[in-house]
Amino acid sequence: MSPSRSVYFPICTLPAELLLLIGACLDCSALCSFRLTCKAIHDCTFPLFCKYLENITTDLSLTSLQKLDLLSRNQELCSLVQTLSIDGTEKDIIGSGLTWEHHRSGLLVVPQESIQRWQGVLLRLVNCQSFRLHRWNPLDDPDPFDKTTPDDTITVLLSILIAIERPIRELSILFKRPGFYSLDHLDLSRVHNGLLHDPKFITTCCSTLEAITFKFEVEEEEEVNFVVHFIHHAKNRLERLTIDFSFGECAAPLMFQMSLTTRPPLRLQELHLMCGNVDSDQDLIRLLFSSKRTLVKIHIGSFTIGSGAWAAIFRTLSEFSSLTDISVRHLMGYTTQRQYGRIHFPALLRDPIVDPVLGTKFSYTVTGRPEKPTVKLAEYATFLQGQDSN
Repeated sequence: MSPSRSVYFPICTLPAELLLLIGACLDCSALCSFRLTCKAIHDCTFPLFCKYLENITTDLSLTSLQKLDLLSRNQELCSLVQTLSIDGTEKDIIGSGLTWEHHRSGLLVVPQESIQRWQGVLLRLVNCQSFRLHRWNPLDDPDPFDKTTPDDTITVLLSILIAIERPIRELSILFKRPGFYSLDHLDLSRVHNGLLHDPKFITTCCSTLEAITFKFEVEEEEEVNFVVHFIHHAKNRLERLTIDFSFGECAAPLMFQMSLTTRPPLRLQELHLMCGNVDSDQDLIRLLFSSKRTLVKIHIGSFTIGSGAWAAIFRTLSEFSSLTDISVRHLMGYTTQRQYGRIHFPALLRDPIVDPVLGTKFSYTVTGRPEKPTVKLAEYATFLQGQDSN
């Protein structure tokens, strides 16, 4: 459909700057309708339209395949796509309309026609190097071995990336429901293990990773190995690492394994750790030290260290010359008497200035109010046992 030429709309006479402001307030569907108003608006808002195309979402269904196939064949637009999100949050939608072949174990057959059709689309989206997989687990449903599930999207994506030899810049596996707690886990029985260890995947796809985000319940040893596998093969280029452990039982073993990835050392610029529970501060300190010269930003939220040694961690961070941003939220620990409590910073109530030269202030708040990041916490880190002040 082309923009209207026969009907006059007064809005078409507005300055281009105003048209862009209007367009910027619209979602993708509304923007497309707005662009059909007249040729002037169509041309003026083309940059906004291109911006929307940088991130596209699919559920791997036949309907989605047909739409993205048309996009991928448009020589003017196909190069704009940078990120592909595979949405598996809706039950019984993923891959609908296509035929998917499974082994008796439930594992997808690789290769197969449905995967190859998607492979052709992704091959033409030449600049798409960031991938996000979304899924929320149905809580009580049995494992559907005879049909395609959101966990299968990992196998689909890996097989395609290996076949087209596509470098990956960013990978996010977001298998956690919104909210604080989640029972979602990664079903690795649906992931083709041979693809993870394929030489092409390791040398061409994984070695170029700059950002990794994993959000799922780290409950089993195989999930620990899965996470460590990506970090190990990406560490030469890896700049941003985000892990939400979802309070899984294997958070401590995973932290230990990550602390061993020091040769060659990591060069992280950002590290985000959430919803974890570990016994010792030493593994976290070793992990931090592996990026001592490069780490700029760190966020730790809803995290428990059994030893209660948060002060030692903050002292360690005060030695990081490149660090400019620390954000902490809901830090918990045990005292030597094994009494559980939240970390407090009582000295800050008397003197919030942590850098007298720059005048930098540190503040922390109780639940429900925003927290502000800071640096240089060593002399202020104090553990108080007991309940939260509010």
